[in-house]
Amino acid sequence: MKKMLAIAGICAALTAGVVTAPPAGAATASVAQQAESPFRYYDSYYGSNPWWSCYQRGNLGLQRGEWWDYDCREGTYWVELWIQVRPD
Repeated sequence: MKKMLAIAGICAALTAGVVTAPPAGAATASVAQQAESPFRYYDSYYGSNPWWSCYQRGNLGLQRGEWWDYDCREGTYWVELWIQVRPD
């Protein structure tokens, strides 16, 4: 969903003749933060009870051996599932 919104925003900016770019420091900080954490983004959950959906999918992945650990993180209107694919 976020990717679709980002693409729509880029298309709108290009159509209007305006090219926008995030500050270079913001991109560097985001990459550095991901490099420090063993967790990687997996999915987002929306709706009336996104926490339940996130925990359900996180536990299912643990039971199936798809990942070592998971973390549900709060977004503005959603909950994100972050997974740890290998122990660090």
